Amino acid sequence: MAIPNMSNNLSNIACLFVIPCDAALCNNPARFPCYECFQAQYCSGECWEEDWVAHRPECNSELISSSWRPAWDREKRIPEFHNQSPVSLKHRHSKLWGSDQAIDILKLAQNEGPSYQENLDLLFSCCGDLRDVMMTVNGIPEDYQGNINITIMEKDINSLIRIWMILVYLFEDNMATPASDNAVHLWYSAFISESTDHWIHECLYEDVRALNEMVDERHSYRKTTNVDDEAGIWEPIKMMTRRSVGLTLNYPAWSYLEHCLSPRELPQRQAYLAQEAVVACPSRVDSREHRLLRQPPCERLCYKRFMDFGMLLPFARPRHKYYKPNTTLFDMSDDTNPRWMVDDTMSPERGWARSRFKRTYAGESTNDIFGKLYFYLRDDVIWSFHKRIRRLGISFTIEQIRPSHPVGDIPYYKKYDRILVSSMDDPTNNIPKGFIGWLGGRFLKYSNPHATLITPHKLALRPTTRFKGNKNTHDFGGAIQNFLPEPCLDRPFNLRGFTARAVVRREIEQLCSETWPSTHFAGDWDKYGIRQKLKNTIIKRWPHSLLEANLADPAILDELQDYIAEGRDPGLAYLE
Repeated sequence: MAIPNMSNNLSNIACLFVIPCDAALCNNPARFPCYECFQAQYCSGECWEEDWVAHRPECNSELISSSWRPAWDREKRIPEFHNQSPVSLKHRHSKLWGSDQAIDILKLAQNEGPSYQENLDLLFSCCGDLRDVMMTVNGIPEDYQGNINITIMEKDINSLIRIWMILVYLFEDNMATPASDNAVHLWYSAFISESTDHWIHECLYEDVRALNEMVDERHSYRKTTNVDDEAGIWEPIKMMTRRSVGLTLNYPAWSYLEHCLSPRELPQRQAYLAQEAVVACPSRVDSREHRLLRQPPCERLCYKRFMDFGMLLPFARPRHKYYKPNTTLFDMSDDTNPRWMVDDTMSPERGWARSRFKRTYAGESTNDIFGKLYFYLRDDVIWSFHKRIRRLGISFTIEQIRPSHPVGDIPYYKKYDRILVSSMDDPTNNIPKGFIGWLGGRFLKYSNPHATLITPHKLALRPTTRFKGNKNTHDFGGAIQNFLPEPCLDRPFNLRGFTARAVVRREIEQLCSETWPSTHFAGDWDKYGIRQKLKNTIIKRWPHSLLEANLADPAILDELQDYIAEGRDPGLAYLE
């Protein structure tokens, strides 16, 4: 192969070449990409030539070819998409990374106004992680001077512990850049640095052990009282774990927290095999290739590399610095048999909008989508959040709620400016059981006319025959097929269902009115003057639908490709 021409554009990304003698990066600034895959970056032609032997297998991978076909197509068989996930039943619905795009639930300037200075109370219920919290805090105007009280409620104890841990870490580490980098890996990577591991299992563990002793001393009577043995309900115990972070757990959960943080030796090889047992499960190969088929060919290699190694890093960056297993992503209840808790259908980019992070500068590697996500999180989202929680008057309360309750037990005196109730723990995304009976209206601030409860719901699929003959439907279906390889025994998703729910505003709104009529939130909600908004003011009602789109517009086609890659449901509606 010919040596690529040198680019005049210097980047702050280091050369990819690893010096064999000391396994260190060249560390000269990268000046051009590999012109075959546009993912690796080098400082000179010499480094590119030296690294070609190692880089060649990935650069010539069939995955980045537009002619790549999944195994079921090559073998001329019917794909098997419904094999059970290898993740244990206990963790199958633990959404440790979240699956809906991060949203700012406040939009203060557009609602209350840019000069609003009253104190804010926000509630995030069952959102899975911190993505919505970070987007909301980062969207608060710079000149806001009021106090902000944020309550985070979670049913899943592992999600709750991770949220609390990341918050405490960002409060403790005053250096924004290294703190953001370590937080990215604590959040999304299977392996973390030795310094982060030491902080978890030594520093944080000692603090939690001291807290547990205080819990035992002050609340030991709760071992035998204030508990419903049949329902397993314990009275919650709140402790201030840091100056601005309070944690509320029931009595057994405090012991579980100490167990999760206790020093233990999980060999790197054993952790890797536990993760591989899930992300490389042979019976799930069709499901994984099903997702790969939806990715643009130039991005498939990044996706597969993340699944193979479990590290959210720019393409082919050395991983030797991160060798300690991230025990927050492993079920360590059995020390001899750790279990990876993240389902193989989950990946970090699903919680963020591609339209945002794919524009992030990641050097000359234009196809390194996971590298762009890494820099977007490290240098934008988490870095800004780290700065704002120090400048703004923010306090956090993290609470464990009963699995049987849709949003948790809220004291009658608590009033909120915004409430986000995610139904992500409900596989159908329908109205959560008991949600209608929950008097959400009584917890919205009467003094704030913009106080809003927000909840996502999936529009139930209706027969597609009602759209038969619609010209726009056929045009839309044709546009989708342009992104898919032909021929193929199975589409990456239900094409008829997708087009039936995404093409014409008046028809999808008609389905919405049938699903959620005006009387849906009547009754107890009316007593508190709560009404469904005629027009959303915080998030688009149909954030993933290309309604009345001009399919001849290249920008729309680019957005359509993002929808296909993300696997978003155009029938997902946000009610306010």
